[in-house]
Amino acid sequence: MNQRNYEREADMLRRYAQGETMQEIGDDFGLSRERVRQILKRLNVTADDMRERRYRMATALYKGGLTATEAAKRAGVHPALFRGRLVAAGQRRPRPPRVPKHGTVYEYQRGCRCEPCTRANADRTYEYQHRKHPEMKRYGRYGPRQQSA
Repeated sequence: MNQRNYEREADMLRRYAQGETMQEIGDDFGLSRERVRQILKRLNVTADDMRERRYRMATALYKGGLTATEAAKRAGVHPALFRGRLVAAGQRRPRPPRVPKHGTVYEYQRGCRCEPCTRANADRTYEYQHRKHPEMKRYGRYGPRQQSA
């Protein structure tokens, strides 16, 4: 191997350590991404080093404001594994509190028994009954009709 190859490989290693992707390095040297990977492997850059580098990149993207899933996809790691690492390291951003939307069928089905949700369920039942059985008149707008005395 001549001096030129040593310089080229040292330059590849330096650029990879600075955060460039194998594709970017390969494009500049006229090589494929796979050939750059082989050269880096010969220089003792292991798969674990590469994996850790991707996780570090994902963490930097996450800290930069992306969601965990977006950061993981951009860095090339599995989103669920990345979220697990964030939780284990205590770096996961807290989720915003869920604000209930009262008066919606969704909230009523999830167990809310407030007046707006109960009314929404009664409205839904009313609409269903009259759509399915137009001849049925026993259902009032908010539950069964009361017998007048």
